[in-house]
Amino acid sequence: MCSMKDKKCEIFIGVDKLTGAPVRFNFDPDIQMNCNVLLLGAQSAEIARLFLSRLASSCASSFFVVDLKGNYVASAKKLRAEVVDPAGLDPFLLFEKSKFAVADVLKHLLRLKNAETISALEKLVEESTTFADALKRASGELKRSMERTVRGPAYLLLCGRQPELGKRVVFDLHKLSEATMPAKKRVKLLSLAHLLASAKAWGEAERSSPRELKVVLLDEPQLRLGFPLSFFSLIHALRRARACNVVLIVVFERPKILLSSPAGRDLLDYFYVKVLAFPRISGDILEGIFAAGQTFKLVRFAS
Repeated sequence: MCSMKDKKCEIFIGVDKLTGAPVRFNFDPDIQMNCNVLLLGAQSAEIARLFLSRLASSCASSFFVVDLKGNYVASAKKLRAEVVDPAGLDPFLLFEKSKFAVADVLKHLLRLKNAETISALEKLVEESTTFADALKRASGELKRSMERTVRGPAYLLLCGRQPELGKRVVFDLHKLSEATMPAKKRVKLLSLAHLLASAKAWGEAERSSPRELKVVLLDEPQLRLGFPLSFFSLIHALRRARACNVVLIVVFERPKILLSSPAGRDLLDYFYVKVLAFPRISGDILEGIFAAGQTFKLVRFAS
């Protein structure tokens, strides 16, 4: 396996529609400010699978995928990846260096509005070491709120048994998206699951050898942009990816959702490679994604 720090990693993607010349993406930290890839559009999942397959087959020793809709399960299995349900993703352990982040996760989950209850939660977080520990220590209205909210899929997400992870892992979230529960509650749980699975995927990649190239692929994180912690966690990963020898791939099927959000627009500056995967592309999307003066190619992607 090659490392970006040993030599550049080059993968063939397709051909230039105008010239017929081959198009390759070079991941070279010596000359690039980062190796972050943004894929946008209806065909973005297909191109993400191409990136993942080419990188895993030639350069990357490990990869971690957060799969919202089950788009990557079959292709990842061919690459000898294990597919796991999101379980045992304890925010106390994932954000062990930031009690503020843990409290933010629980506020988002519990939808607390009462100042007294929020204060009790913040104190509880300071005193606890795991979510199960916090659940035991809680009392009064806070405990009742936690017990009402954290049951079924939510309990498994936070307190379930997590298998020991290997070097190639897909966190499959699509079962949560089909869970039987009120729509608002399902969206919130899916948003939280995406955040926690992304934090776990990033943590696994960050702990791996810095000499080895890793891939982290985050599918459809627009669900998390309205959640401040999720945005800052993503920014942190985008900033750290190059130093950790990580190719970070982020997929959005609907770029207008990204462009309509100030937080989403802020993300654009953190990507070295941007791919618009549409049969046809409107001018307003091109202007929104590419800064004035930036060049781009029309590519026929290889299968």
